[in-house]
Amino acid sequence: MEWLMAYILKSATVTVVLYVFMKMLMEGESLHGYVRFMWLASMILSLVLPLAVIDVGETGRGIAEQVRTLVLPDVTVTGEKPEGQGGAIPYAMIFAAVYIAGAAATAAMYVWGHLKIRKIIRRCTPAEGRYADEFRTLCGRIGMRPGSVQRARLLLTEEDVSPFSIFGYVVMNRKDAESAAFRDIVLHELAHISRGHSYDLAAAEVFTVLQWFNPCAWLTKSSLAQVHEYIADRHVLECGTNIYEYQLLLIKKAVGQRFHSVANSLNHSNLKKRITMMEKNPKPGAVIKSLLALPVSAMLIVSFSAMNSSAADKVTQTSSTIQTAVPASSDNAPDGKTCSYAEADVKPRFQGGDMSSFTVWMMNQMKYPEKARNEKIGGRVVVKFTITSEGKLADTEIVKSPDEMLSEEVRRILALSPDWTPGKVDGRNVDVSVMLPVVFAISE
Repeated sequence: MEWLMAYILKSATVTVVLYVFMKMLMEGESLHGYVRFMWLASMILSLVLPLAVIDVGETGRGIAEQVRTLVLPDVTVTGEKPEGQGGAIPYAMIFAAVYIAGAAATAAMYVWGHLKIRKIIRRCTPAEGRYADEFRTLCGRIGMRPGSVQRARLLLTEEDVSPFSIFGYVVMNRKDAESAAFRDIVLHELAHISRGHSYDLAAAEVFTVLQWFNPCAWLTKSSLAQVHEYIADRHVLECGTNIYEYQLLLIKKAVGQRFHSVANSLNHSNLKKRITMMEKNPKPGAVIKSLLALPVSAMLIVSFSAMNSSAADKVTQTSSTIQTAVPASSDNAPDGKTCSYAEADVKPRFQGGDMSSFTVWMMNQMKYPEKARNEKIGGRVVVKFTITSEGKLADTEIVKSPDEMLSEEVRRILALSPDWTPGKVDGRNVDVSVMLPVVFAISE
């Protein structure tokens, strides 16, 4: 569960950093198509960058490799909680439960919004007569065909709703259809449909479900929807509409029912910003400024990689004795010498399985020492032993232990071990040295 917590927190950090970057450098740019791409890219990067890990040098590669090859998975031994003693609070489980509950509630909110939209659409009637004819003309003007891939359809309703579009459906009430603004409204909504803005919003919904707790995730979605409106407004003006008449239409439509979360609506977004943006000309300098996102992303990756290396470093420090004790041989265990577990060409096998089979066997055999359990003594015991070329366990040595009672239990279990299938180097059976961490922990 810890990996999920770490990933979510890293993803939220990337979201905050990229949102601040976009607001500072890109918000006022009028190259709307490119800014839209940047907002979409920021959501993708927020989900992908926490998974990216690069080599940060000797610490990152060397330590991680040592831990991976020399320190085997923990054998965890748990004991029942003694009477009158409190157990550890399961923070990871609480975090997971709260996170899943919040994500589920956010998803339910979006589902409810879509159901409301669907209910309105089902009560609508397809446009006919001159409305349908003019709609087809406007679709053809921008290269769309009613019923094509975009599923452009005009639906009319008697309800008092502001015009909106969602996944190819343009919905408006009959009063708007009969008004002089019919052409501009349709052009605005067709701009959303032809550019797939509903799919952007669907992706943003998934993004906010995953990061429901992060205000910057919601602000990213809102900013993306804002850019959608800039794009649609510019499209209408490029089709020959008078800018002042169109601005007056937006003012008139600035009130009424809205569908911010799931649909593109004519009265969506900050009106003052939209009017101001209509009069700005695109500047290619926005592309140059956006390139600063590359070093920002690189710094985030390096930071996360350094955090991972730091975690590995801590593991190495706690088991530094282990690593120095592991016999190393550049000659791959010549005759008369013992090779490390990592150096064996063929790893020793336990009852037909690998080392994981042995750790499972140990956990089934071990008993938490009663006195240690009552005194709440626990921790990591690191044991070194050799799997001989005959498959026997020999040379058992406790390298590190918090208490002798725990050490004695580990020795007892190793003495009971059945024979192994020996490890091999160059096709020959060899003695293999193993370091195994055994964790004793009081369970709930």
